[in-house]
Amino acid sequence: MYEKKTALKNVIIGAVGQVSWFRRMTGMVRSDDYMDAMETLENVGLIDRAHQPAEKLSGGERQRVAIARAIAHGAEVLLADEPVTGLDPHSQESIMGMLKQQAKDKNMIVVVALHRLELAEKFADEIWGLHDGRAVLTVRGRRLTAAEKNQIS
Repeated sequence: MYEKKTALKNVIIGAVGQVSWFRRMTGMVRSDDYMDAMETLENVGLIDRAHQPAEKLSGGERQRVAIARAIAHGAEVLLADEPVTGLDPHSQESIMGMLKQQAKDKNMIVVVALHRLELAEKFADEIWGLHDGRAVLTVRGRRLTAAEKNQIS
């Protein structure tokens, strides 16, 4: 993330692989790219923070900008390693809910590594449990039994 750039610029930079060499060199942004970036920020709940420098955003807002960048880049698969670490419980739930909604809306595959089982139980369509680096559990998204939790702890 570019701390001195606005949330909007960070999202537009996420789509840089999809613009011509000339536009990259000159920094010119098509109005369509601008509108797409604004729509993506709206989808992740940050339209009101679009012109704020990233350094002034909260941890949860920065996470949302990073997700918006991936979406703007046209990602078909999003891999998120502990995207809610260090965030308050409300922000954790908000980001997980937003990831689930974006996966549905954009037809994306979202794989999230989490240590908080209750978040996986609430938001995951499928839970893969690992123990000592091996997959020991695969269940459709639901509450895990005590025995299942013991398998992965």
